[in-house]
Amino acid sequence: MTAAEPFDMVLDTVGGEVQRTSWHLLRPGGTLVTLPEPVDEAHRLSKEGRVRGKLVLSL
Repeated sequence: MTAAEPFDMVLDTVGGEVQRTSWHLLRPGGTLVTLPEPVDEAHRLSKEGRVRGKLVLSL
């Protein structure tokens, strides 16, 4: 995935590889919201703490 400009927020509804590649789409201070699985902390931390990840559960 590529984007012309970084995004403030990415909504991941798929997980897995989509979540891993979505981290690169965020601007510093951006947020990845994921629905299907917990946030991959290794990828979040690889952005040096400049992004946030949130898991949203629907029951």
